[in-house]
Amino acid sequence: MPPDGYPDAGQPIPLTGFVIPDPAVTILFDTGFSPFEDDVRERYHPRYRPAREALTESGVDPESITAIVNCHMHSDHAGGNHEFPGVTIYVSRSNWTTRARPTSPTRSTRATSRARRSR
Repeated sequence: MPPDGYPDAGQPIPLTGFVIPDPAVTILFDTGFSPFEDDVRERYHPRYRPAREALTESGVDPESITAIVNCHMHSDHAGGNHEFPGVTIYVSRSNWTTRARPTSPTRSTRATSRARRSR
């Protein structure tokens, strides 16, 4: 939920991901929220649902995911990347550059440690 003072304060904010099936690959576009960042948890009070759980309940085998694409590396889009060890993660070069800098104020170590730069 957005914090007090925001126009949508007190309202739930759904976070979505999309499965893109292809005969050769199954792509997951965004992996949802990360429960690991204390400041984000305190500000938004999220109801965490693991990406693998959401996929299973939607009829998608999480083991079928062969690639992940993140629109950007914020914890509400790339927060579930850690649930897919060994799966290639694609993100724009500008997001990779920003998120990989140790001094980046929005750096997500869990997400960037497994991401690979797009070419």
